[in-house]
Amino acid sequence: MFLSELFSYIATIDSASIDLDTDGDGIIATDNYTQVINAINLGLTDLYKEFPIKEKVMVVQLYAHITDYLLTRDFAETNDSSTQPYKYIMDTTFDPFYDDIITILSISNEGGQEYPINQNNQLYSMYLPQFNLVQHPFPDDENAIFIGYRAKHVTIATDATPATQVVDIPASLLSLLLLYVTHKLLAGINREDSIAKLQEYTTLLLHTQAIGVFVAESSSNEKFDNNGWV
Repeated sequence: MFLSELFSYIATIDSASIDLDTDGDGIIATDNYTQVINAINLGLTDLYKEFPIKEKVMVVQLYAHITDYLLTRDFAETNDSSTQPYKYIMDTTFDPFYDDIITILSISNEGGQEYPINQNNQLYSMYLPQFNLVQHPFPDDENAIFIGYRAKHVTIATDATPATQVVDIPASLLSLLLLYVTHKLLAGINREDSIAKLQEYTTLLLHTQAIGVFVAESSSNEKFDNNGWV
């Protein structure tokens, strides 16, 4: 949906009691864009963390002398401005890597076999000391690893044009996003109402997860096949 449509929901439904417009016409005033868009971005981040809205696979070329692979854009092959000597993230100009990792879900070899993660009793376990750092105990120059991860949403700029800015949110999660945004907008106005909205959001979140209305379209291994890696 477009940001303008989301603005309309925010201004006329749960957040209608919050003064977001100046003319009383249900249209959010430009002066309030930053506050509302920041709340939307926070809500999207929480939902992308809780649900498999966007999952990706990253290819990392191994080097025998490197055991710690920090997964930031500095190490992306497409980053021409980076001065790092080894750019081991094998992204493309069609799908560049832009630091969008929320959490790593799986690590596999070129045959699609998954490695154990953070298992001290497993010889070939990979380790994740932080959300975007992979430690490989036995790297070599001949192989690559495939990292499946839950990805962030595209951050909406506070000066975005509502009529053309796309908000990437499944329709099944729209009610949750609106509750979260209302909770954030109320935080500085009425703490009690803000907490009530947060509780309502949490209840609906748990219910939505329990009934499984949003399921990832494919597993990581299927993505390997689709990308032609095996």
